Amino acid sequence: MSKKIFALVLAAAMVCAFALTTSAAVVPSATVDTTPDVSDSVTSDSGWSMPVGDVAVGSLQNPESLSDEAYRELRDATNQITNAESVGDFLADAGLTNAVSAALAGTSTSISDLSVQSVFDVSVTGDVAARLAAEGSVDITFSVPGVRAGNTVVVLHYNGTTWDVRPSTASNGAVTATFTSLSPVAILVDTSASGNLVTSPQTGDMHLEGMLVGGSLLCAAALVYCLKRRQEA
Repeated sequence: MSKKIFALVLAAAMVCAFALTTSAAVVPSATVDTTPDVSDSVTSDSGWSMPVGDVAVGSLQNPESLSDEAYRELRDATNQITNAESVGDFLADAGLTNAVSAALAGTSTSISDLSVQSVFDVSVTGDVAARLAAEGSVDITFSVPGVRAGNTVVVLHYNGTTWDVRPSTASNGAVTATFTSLSPVAILVDTSASGNLVTSPQTGDMHLEGMLVGGSLLCAAALVYCLKRRQEA
Protein backbone atom coordinates (compact mmCIF):
# COMPACT_ATOMS: atom_id res chain seq x y z
CA MET A 1 0.00 0.00 0.00
CA SER A 2 2.87 2.38 0.79
CA LYS A 3 4.17 2.00 -2.74
CA LYS A 4 0.74 2.90 -4.09
CA ILE A 5 0.60 6.02 -1.90
CA PHE A 6 4.08 7.03 -3.05
CA ALA A 7 3.09 6.57 -6.69
CA LEU A 8 0.00 8.75 -6.25
CA VAL A 9 1.98 11.48 -4.50
CA LEU A 10 4.60 11.35 -7.25
CA ALA A 11 1.90 11.66 -9.88
CA ALA A 12 0.51 14.75 -8.12
CA ALA A 13 3.98 16.28 -8.04
CA MET A 14 4.41 15.61 -11.77
CA VAL A 15 1.09 17.34 -12.49
CA CYS A 16 2.26 20.32 -10.43
CA ALA A 17 5.58 20.48 -12.30
CA PHE A 18 3.81 20.30 -15.66
CA ALA A 19 1.42 23.08 -14.66
CA LEU A 20 4.31 25.29 -13.53
CA THR A 21 6.20 24.65 -16.75
CA THR A 22 3.13 25.50 -18.79
CA SER A 23 2.48 28.71 -16.88
CA ALA A 24 6.13 29.79 -17.20
CA ALA A 25 5.97 29.24 -20.96
CA VAL A 26 3.14 31.70 -21.49
CA VAL A 27 4.34 34.37 -23.88
CA PRO A 28 4.76 37.23 -24.53
CA SER A 29 4.22 37.66 -20.76
CA ALA A 30 3.94 41.42 -20.95
CA THR A 31 4.26 42.80 -17.45
CA VAL A 32 1.81 45.62 -17.98
CA ASP A 33 1.80 46.27 -14.23
CA THR A 34 5.50 47.16 -14.29
CA THR A 35 6.19 50.73 -15.36
CA PRO A 36 9.85 51.79 -15.54
CA ASP A 37 11.11 55.07 -14.18
CA VAL A 38 13.03 57.57 -16.28
CA SER A 39 16.62 57.63 -15.06
CA ASP A 40 19.46 60.09 -15.62
CA SER A 41 18.78 63.09 -17.83
CA VAL A 42 17.17 63.26 -21.24
CA THR A 43 19.68 64.09 -23.96
CA SER A 44 19.76 65.05 -27.63
CA ASP A 45 22.25 64.61 -30.47
CA SER A 46 23.44 68.19 -30.10
CA GLY A 47 24.45 67.57 -26.49
CA TRP A 48 21.49 69.12 -24.71
CA SER A 49 20.67 67.67 -21.30
CA MET A 50 17.11 68.09 -20.05
CA PRO A 51 15.34 67.26 -16.77
CA VAL A 52 13.60 63.91 -16.38
CA GLY A 53 10.65 65.79 -14.88
CA ASP A 54 9.63 66.74 -18.41
CA VAL A 55 9.00 63.07 -19.22
CA ALA A 56 5.86 61.34 -17.92
CA VAL A 57 5.45 57.57 -17.86
CA GLY A 58 1.94 56.15 -17.57
CA SER A 59 0.33 52.73 -17.32
CA LEU A 60 -3.09 51.11 -17.64
CA GLN A 61 -3.02 50.52 -13.88
CA ASN A 62 -3.02 54.29 -13.34
CA PRO A 63 -5.46 55.57 -15.98
CA GLU A 64 -5.72 58.95 -14.30
CA SER A 65 -2.19 59.64 -15.51
CA LEU A 66 -3.26 59.22 -19.13
CA SER A 67 -5.37 61.25 -21.51
CA ASP A 68 -8.30 59.44 -23.13
CA GLU A 69 -6.35 59.09 -26.38
CA ALA A 70 -3.21 57.87 -24.63
CA TYR A 71 -5.24 55.32 -22.67
CA ARG A 72 -6.88 53.95 -25.82
CA GLU A 73 -3.54 53.69 -27.64
CA LEU A 74 -1.83 51.99 -24.70
CA ARG A 75 -4.72 49.56 -24.25
CA ASP A 76 -4.61 48.74 -27.96
CA ALA A 77 -0.84 48.24 -27.88
CA THR A 78 -1.04 46.04 -24.79
CA ASN A 79 -3.85 43.93 -26.22
CA GLN A 80 -1.92 43.32 -29.43
CA ILE A 81 0.96 41.92 -27.39
CA THR A 82 -0.91 39.93 -24.76
CA ASN A 83 -3.40 38.44 -27.23
CA ALA A 84 -0.60 36.99 -29.37
CA GLU A 85 0.45 33.37 -28.89
CA SER A 86 4.11 34.34 -28.84
CA VAL A 87 6.44 37.29 -29.30
CA GLY A 88 7.14 36.01 -32.80
CA ASP A 89 3.43 36.00 -33.65
CA PHE A 90 3.00 39.53 -32.28
CA LEU A 91 5.94 40.81 -34.32
CA ALA A 92 4.59 39.11 -37.44
CA ASP A 93 1.11 40.55 -36.93
CA ALA A 94 2.63 43.99 -36.37
CA GLY A 95 4.78 43.72 -39.51
CA LEU A 96 7.96 43.95 -37.42
CA THR A 97 9.64 40.62 -38.11
CA ASN A 98 12.14 41.99 -40.62
CA ALA A 99 12.87 45.16 -38.64
CA VAL A 100 13.48 43.26 -35.39
CA SER A 101 15.57 40.64 -37.19
CA ALA A 102 17.70 43.48 -38.56
CA ALA A 103 18.03 44.94 -35.06
CA LEU A 104 19.21 41.54 -33.78
CA ALA A 105 21.78 41.12 -36.57
CA GLY A 106 25.25 40.63 -35.15
CA THR A 107 23.95 39.27 -31.85
CA SER A 108 23.34 35.71 -30.71
CA THR A 109 19.71 36.56 -29.93
CA SER A 110 16.84 35.28 -32.04
CA ILE A 111 13.24 36.45 -31.97
CA SER A 112 12.25 33.35 -30.00
CA ASP A 113 14.63 34.47 -27.22
CA LEU A 114 12.76 37.74 -26.67
CA SER A 115 10.21 38.43 -23.95
CA VAL A 116 8.23 41.60 -23.34
CA GLN A 117 9.58 43.32 -20.25
CA SER A 118 6.99 46.10 -20.04
CA VAL A 119 4.48 48.14 -22.02
CA PHE A 120 3.82 51.75 -21.02
CA ASP A 121 3.01 55.23 -22.27
CA VAL A 122 5.55 58.04 -22.59
CA SER A 123 4.77 61.74 -23.04
CA VAL A 124 6.96 64.84 -22.88
CA THR A 125 6.50 68.49 -22.00
CA GLY A 126 8.66 71.57 -21.39
CA ASP A 127 12.29 71.52 -22.50
CA VAL A 128 12.11 67.93 -23.75
CA ALA A 129 9.12 68.65 -25.97
CA ALA A 130 10.81 71.78 -27.30
CA ARG A 131 14.06 69.96 -28.05
CA LEU A 132 12.18 67.10 -29.70
CA ALA A 133 10.44 69.60 -31.96
CA ALA A 134 13.69 71.44 -32.72
CA GLU A 135 15.98 68.48 -33.36
CA GLY A 136 13.53 65.73 -34.27
CA SER A 137 14.67 63.23 -31.65
CA VAL A 138 15.63 62.78 -28.00
CA ASP A 139 17.30 60.00 -26.04
CA ILE A 140 15.43 58.74 -22.97
CA THR A 141 16.84 56.28 -20.44
CA PHE A 142 14.51 53.96 -18.50
CA SER A 143 15.33 51.98 -15.38
CA VAL A 144 14.97 48.28 -16.24
CA PRO A 145 16.04 46.02 -13.35
CA GLY A 146 17.99 42.95 -14.38
CA VAL A 147 19.38 44.39 -17.61
CA ARG A 148 23.15 44.50 -17.90
CA ALA A 149 25.49 46.33 -20.24
CA GLY A 150 25.76 44.33 -23.44
CA ASN A 151 22.38 42.61 -23.11
CA THR A 152 20.26 42.49 -26.22
CA VAL A 153 17.20 44.72 -25.97
CA VAL A 154 14.59 45.85 -28.49
CA VAL A 155 12.50 48.97 -27.95
CA LEU A 156 9.26 49.33 -29.90
CA HIS A 157 7.12 52.44 -30.37
CA TYR A 158 3.41 52.44 -31.26
CA ASN A 159 1.90 55.52 -32.88
CA GLY A 160 -1.69 54.37 -32.53
CA THR A 161 -1.68 52.63 -35.90
CA THR A 162 1.69 51.05 -36.58
CA TRP A 163 4.78 49.92 -34.66
CA ASP A 164 8.41 50.78 -35.33
CA VAL A 165 11.75 49.74 -33.84
CA ARG A 166 13.73 52.44 -32.02
CA PRO A 167 17.55 52.50 -31.76
CA SER A 168 18.43 51.36 -28.24
CA THR A 169 21.27 50.24 -25.99
CA ALA A 170 21.45 48.49 -22.63
CA SER A 171 23.52 49.48 -19.62
CA ASN A 172 23.52 48.16 -16.08
CA GLY A 173 19.91 48.43 -14.92
CA ALA A 174 18.82 50.71 -17.73
CA VAL A 175 17.76 50.89 -21.37
CA THR A 176 18.28 54.02 -23.50
CA ALA A 177 16.29 54.57 -26.69
CA THR A 178 16.04 57.32 -29.30
CA PHE A 179 12.54 58.62 -30.04
CA THR A 180 11.21 60.86 -32.79
CA SER A 181 7.72 60.87 -31.27
CA LEU A 182 6.15 59.58 -28.08
CA SER A 183 3.21 57.37 -27.19
CA PRO A 184 3.10 53.68 -26.14
CA VAL A 185 6.49 51.96 -25.79
CA ALA A 186 7.36 48.29 -25.34
CA ILE A 187 10.71 47.00 -24.11
CA LEU A 188 11.74 43.50 -25.17
CA VAL A 189 14.71 41.70 -23.65
CA ASP A 190 16.62 38.51 -24.30
CA THR A 191 15.60 36.13 -21.51
CA SER A 192 17.37 33.07 -22.89
CA ALA A 193 20.20 31.47 -20.94
CA SER A 194 22.71 33.21 -23.20
CA GLY A 195 21.03 36.57 -22.63
CA ASN A 196 22.50 36.90 -19.12
CA LEU A 197 19.46 38.79 -17.89
CA VAL A 198 19.07 38.86 -14.13
CA THR A 199 15.45 37.85 -13.68
CA SER A 200 13.03 37.48 -10.81
CA PRO A 201 9.48 36.11 -10.86
CA GLN A 202 6.75 38.59 -11.64
CA THR A 203 4.15 39.14 -8.92
CA GLY A 204 1.36 37.59 -10.96
CA ASP A 205 3.52 34.59 -11.84
CA MET A 206 4.40 34.05 -8.19
CA HIS A 207 0.74 34.09 -7.19
CA LEU A 208 -0.21 31.66 -9.94
CA GLU A 209 2.64 29.28 -9.21
CA GLY A 210 1.93 29.43 -5.49
CA MET A 211 -1.69 28.49 -6.10
CA LEU A 212 -0.66 25.60 -8.33
CA VAL A 213 1.84 24.28 -5.83
CA GLY A 214 -0.54 24.67 -2.92
CA GLY A 215 -3.39 23.00 -4.77
CA SER A 216 -1.26 20.06 -5.83
CA LEU A 217 0.10 19.57 -2.30
CA LEU A 218 -3.42 19.64 -0.88
CA CYS A 219 -4.52 17.02 -3.39
CA ALA A 220 -1.55 14.85 -2.50
CA ALA A 221 -2.28 15.21 1.22
CA ALA A 222 -5.93 14.33 0.67
CA LEU A 223 -4.95 11.21 -1.27
CA VAL A 224 -2.62 10.09 1.49
CA TYR A 225 -5.26 10.70 4.17
CA CYS A 226 -8.00 8.85 2.29
CA LEU A 227 -5.78 5.87 1.56
CA LYS A 228 -4.61 5.65 5.16
CA ARG A 229 -8.22 5.75 6.39
CA ARG A 230 -9.11 3.05 3.92
CA GLN A 231 -6.19 0.93 5.04
CA GLU A 232 -7.16 1.33 8.75
CA ALA A 233 -10.74 0.36 7.97
